[in-house]
Amino acid sequence: MTHSSFHSSEHRGRLRQIAVITVAFLAGTILLLWGYNTVAAGLLGAPAARFVHALAAQAGVVGLILPALVWTRTRAQSET
Repeated sequence: MTHSSFHSSEHRGRLRQIAVITVAFLAGTILLLWGYNTVAAGLLGAPAARFVHALAAQAGVVGLILPALVWTRTRAQSET
């Protein structure tokens, strides 16, 4: 791989996309943890969640929703 191909705009765009997705996933996990601990633990007396619990819940949500989004997009593209 040459120096110019490694630093291509396509490569930088892909890295930026991965960084944005990672930051959004982690921010969503933190917000999920905060929301659960505020409502369920604080107001309803449920046990407090830890970061790993919120991370697993976030991964589960993404694991359920992402295939449906990909399937819908693929289906819509095949119909046009």
